[in-house]
Amino acid sequence: MENSKTGTCTTRIKELPPLTLKRQIGGTTYIVSSRFSEQAKEDMVAKVKRLILSDSGQ
Repeated sequence: MENSKTGTCTTRIKELPPLTLKRQIGGTTYIVSSRFSEQAKEDMVAKVKRLILSDSGQ
C-alpha cells in the first residue's frame, strides 16, 4: 500500500524472488534481472515518477 504524501510503500513482503525479463529485439537478446531491497524508502512507482520528474526539470 502506498502512502500518497510521501510515495513510500507501507506494506512489505518478506522476500521476493528476483524479477527476470528476457526480450529479443532484432538479433539481440536482452536479459534484465532486478532485486528489491527491504530497506527501500520508496516503491518502484514512486521512484520512476521521481526520476521522470527530475529529468524533465520539474
